Amino acid sequence: MKAARHLASSSKDKTVKIWDTAGQICLRTLSSHTASVTKVLWGGEDLLYSASQDRTIKVWAPDTGINVNELTGHAHWVNCLALSTDYVLRTGCFDHTKKDFDASNDQGLAEMKTYALERYNKALDARGEILVTGSDDFTMFMWQPKKQKKTLARMTGHQALII
Repeated sequence: MKAARHLASSSKDKTVKIWDTAGQICLRTLSSHTASVTKVLWGGEDLLYSASQDRTIKVWAPDTGINVNELTGHAHWVNCLALSTDYVLRTGCFDHTKKDFDASNDQGLAEMKTYALERYNKALDARGEILVTGSDDFTMFMWQPKKQKKTLARMTGHQALII
């Protein structure tokens, strides 16, 4: 699946949809949440994450639509998701060094892709991508979603909903 031309959306209809933005069609509907899906997030390890009011986080293989992991532990709605690699996934080959790439030819595009991958690998934790989830239960959990269902840490201290 070419994530660069794909978009994921979440809905109160309890589903996540993966869209082909070039063809303007829905490629796949992911459904196993039992309440509204509040957040969806692409990862860099070929995974898609969804958070829901059913108090779960689903980990999906977007190419197949298979639910590869389900993370549980929050006592209330899960509202937000963040990955340790979010920044480099969003910025790709563009960073503070202001490297110049020639995007008008294949060689320049290949250089951009190589540099973006180097940045991603440098930012990647030795354990893989680390996911943090926030909830209406005033807590955040840290996960290693590709490898285990157990939380790495439970973080407390907020006095209100985490959004």
